Amino acid sequence: MEKLEHEFWIVQAVNAALGPMVAALLRALGRPVPPGAQPIPDYLVMAAIVVVAWTVVCLIVRRNLSVEHPGRVQILLEDGLRAVQAMMHDYVGHKGLGRYLLHFAAPPGAPLFIAPIMLPIEIISHLSRVLSLSLRLFGNIFAEDLVILILFSIVPFLVPLPMMFLGIITALLQSYIFVLLTTIYLGGAVATEHGEHDHGEMVAGSV
Repeated sequence: MEKLEHEFWIVQAVNAALGPMVAALLRALGRPVPPGAQPIPDYLVMAAIVVVAWTVVCLIVRRNLSVEHPGRVQILLEDGLRAVQAMMHDYVGHKGLGRYLLHFAAPPGAPLFIAPIMLPIEIISHLSRVLSLSLRLFGNIFAEDLVILILFSIVPFLVPLPMMFLGIITALLQSYIFVLLTTIYLGGAVATEHGEHDHGEMVAGSV
């Protein structure tokens, strides 16, 4: 499997242009680059390319935005944004940030003197959710890449292409799933305070 790994020419070009400066900066920070390693890893180069590419696409699309005569791309983007906003409103609600941060130290209905105990527990609980999502996403991507490498090692031509195309589809699906899971986690964190708020409004309305 190691023989199938190769370095992209653009990674080599970026390291040739910016590598010495990055290596000097890392040495100044006490993090020298190991011998034979690139100062700028390939995943950072790829991430930067994606950011630049999407920035260019957004600038091009922005020129054609219109309130009176929206195009197909604008309508598609607006529908996607509305879907995300509706999902956030349904699961999380529209109430505020202060109450959400307050429940870390004292959940609704709990006495304030337990704040020193509840604060680290709540922080660890939320960090564990981030870790869980990260490990799940890493496992999905690693398994997909491993299957492609195995197919490529058996038949290096054409056979891995369907799996690579399927990877694009699953990447879009995973993006939606992980946004949904994050929204559900946030909704679960503020569900109690929303319930108490709605109950208070109902009581006030009945009075």
